[in-house]
Amino acid sequence: MTLEKFLEDREKWQNNTIEEIRKKVIYKPRSLQNNKIGEKLVAIYGSPQIGKTTLILCLLGIAPQFQKKVYNDIRAGVPRGNSSTSTAIIYQQIDADLYGVKYGESDGCIELCSDMELQEKIRKIRIKVEADSARKDILHIYIPQKFFKKEVINETGLNIVDLPGDGSRNIKEKSHVDAMINKYMALATVNIITCKSNEIQSLETLKLPINVDWKNLPHKYIVVITNSYGVGTIRKYFKTEIPYRKDDFYEFVSRSYKNDVKEIIGDLSKIEVFPIDIGDSFEKVIKSCGLNEYDQNSVIATRNRILNEIRSSIHQRQGNSLKSTMLDLKAYTSDYAKQQCDNLKEQLYELSDEKERLKKDNDKKENRVSECNIKITELEKSHHKYMTLCEYVVVINADTVRNDVNKIITLFAKKEKIKDFEHTFSEKVRAIFITLIRDEFIRYSLSDDKRKHEALYEKINMNIDLEATIGDKLYKGGLFSKSIKQSDFEDLMYELIDSFIVQLKDEIIEQINLQKRHIKEVNDDYLRYKQWKVESERDTINNTERVNLIDKEIASIKEKIVLIEERKEADKQIIDGYLRIAHKEFLKYENSLLKMFDSDELSTEEKVILLIYLCLIEKDFQSITEMG
Repeated sequence: MTLEKFLEDREKWQNNTIEEIRKKVIYKPRSLQNNKIGEKLVAIYGSPQIGKTTLILCLLGIAPQFQKKVYNDIRAGVPRGNSSTSTAIIYQQIDADLYGVKYGESDGCIELCSDMELQEKIRKIRIKVEADSARKDILHIYIPQKFFKKEVINETGLNIVDLPGDGSRNIKEKSHVDAMINKYMALATVNIITCKSNEIQSLETLKLPINVDWKNLPHKYIVVITNSYGVGTIRKYFKTEIPYRKDDFYEFVSRSYKNDVKEIIGDLSKIEVFPIDIGDSFEKVIKSCGLNEYDQNSVIATRNRILNEIRSSIHQRQGNSLKSTMLDLKAYTSDYAKQQCDNLKEQLYELSDEKERLKKDNDKKENRVSECNIKITELEKSHHKYMTLCEYVVVINADTVRNDVNKIITLFAKKEKIKDFEHTFSEKVRAIFITLIRDEFIRYSLSDDKRKHEALYEKINMNIDLEATIGDKLYKGGLFSKSIKQSDFEDLMYELIDSFIVQLKDEIIEQINLQKRHIKEVNDDYLRYKQWKVESERDTINNTERVNLIDKEIASIKEKIVLIEERKEADKQIIDGYLRIAHKEFLKYENSLLKMFDSDELSTEEKVILLIYLCLIEKDFQSITEMG
């Protein structure tokens, strides 16, 4: 045997390993197995409400007359457009007359059941899945052969995994869902990325939890565009008369969508693109377009042709090698997990830093609010005094002054020589007027400072010249002349009092008017401090709300980190399990080669070649096991 001949079987043990791994994933008791060799594992990824379930039934090969029944059975009452569960579901053919159902990958019995029993079991499993976000297992649904097209029953079987899309409700759920997606995409022969025709732009930014460059992995990924035969598309094509149509409908649709997808994911991508329309949407479009029978058949033929092309594409693929599969798993388990943790820790640092800044800012804002409250109280008090002052009508009561002066007049009228007492009299009258000034201005002052009262009094005392006001009346033939009469004396004094009070009122009113000018300044200051207070309080509330959100985000991130580490350890155990299978299959293959080496069937030259081959596969095995 030549080395080339040996090399043809170089990946035999690796392929056997993958088959054994898939058997654990695609669980079938021997009593119910079809015993088909080379069954394909297909994973379908996409958001809800895009027709994945109908696509799965078509790809499995469910006969058209049974598709609605099987659809209703496996959906178990969930309306169209809604996700049936938040876990992965694997659909398989089974050579039995009843449905089969099983939850989880571990060994156990498949429960065979009628269609009604199936629906009830799925509903119970759905409740269990939704109640326990911490643990997601795969749901196996086995569909009886009687619902399949006869021509696909004997084909190499397709086992299709419907992977949950985005929209997980909490952290734990998302963590386990991502891990599930990673696991089955790594093991799948082919992964189908699905999206609606009006959402193909989303392919540009689509990132998978498995964290691979899927756009450049044409051997492992294909794109299926659902709802591709819209009313607009069909009318655009069929408005042209048959003789003038350059392409048939199949070529028109295929070329259009393939070009659109390439523009989005990159011209260099060799990903296959399949535009399809199936289920109720397809039937509605066909009925609403008003096509003749020939054109209807053209659309239906296109749909059937593309479905067959998808199935053919799947059957032609070998999927990843064992090494590539292990690399995919390891990428998520270690590299991607580490990247996620590093990113989350960086977010923690940034959030903690922001929280600290906000708390310091809140301290400043609270101090400012306190300062504003003090100032506002002060300004409110001043404003009240100013407003009271401005509203006050100056009324000086002269009666009290008259009474006090009358006492002096009476006292001095009894003197024989009034002039001898003019200095004393003048001082006493001045004292009465000074007291009046002081008392009145205490009433009008906005300050409690006595020194300011005295200063204000002195100012008024200087502005009102007592001597100039009454001097002429007192002297030079006035009050202190020898010929003055008692009655004249009294009239003169009352005139003097009235004259002085008029001056005093004028001066007080002038001072009031001066103080009125400060009202706007006080009011402006008041409004400014009120605004500062409102802004500071609002900023404090916003900061506090943000801090609370940050605390929640920090708690969430910490939980994510814990779950990633837990998931990492769980995935490592899965990889270790796969490596044990690989070790078993390698030893089995190696022992078969060693038996060949020990036999007399090979020549010395052939044994040398065999030794070289053994060294090669030993290196293959080491490169794979090192990934663990």
